[in-house]
Amino acid sequence: MKVLIAFDDSPYSQKVINQILRSQWRPHVTFKVLMILEPICISTEFGDQETADAIEKIYKKRWHYASKVCESVVQRLKASISECSAEYEVKEGTAGKEIVNAAVSWHADKVILGAHGFGICPRNILGSVSTYVAAHAPCSIEIIRSQVSA
Repeated sequence: MKVLIAFDDSPYSQKVINQILRSQWRPHVTFKVLMILEPICISTEFGDQETADAIEKIYKKRWHYASKVCESVVQRLKASISECSAEYEVKEGTAGKEIVNAAVSWHADKVILGAHGFGICPRNILGSVSTYVAAHAPCSIEIIRSQVSA
């Protein structure tokens, strides 16, 4: 079984990982931790070289941090779930679309992600990313919600 875990290092994603670690898994499950970085939308067209260098430095730090966080999650999975394999990938783009694209290209059997539910209307149950993935992914989806107070 191939399980894609959409992860963004938020408290919600930490709850997703904790839930995965508490679950029972068949031997030889393969996990892929996927972190999507939203593009940096800063124009350097009218900026100087110092501005361009600062933006490049921020860009590299984001990728380095994302890789470190994902590697930590991979190590937790391998240490806690016997006979599993795990890897990670960091991509840049729009979260919902990139998660679906990764599920398709990796031939995932399941996608697991969290949901904030921060829509405009309080009746919204899922966030925009989880709603998009649920509507477009070619495989089973598990959406782990955070605790909601009444």
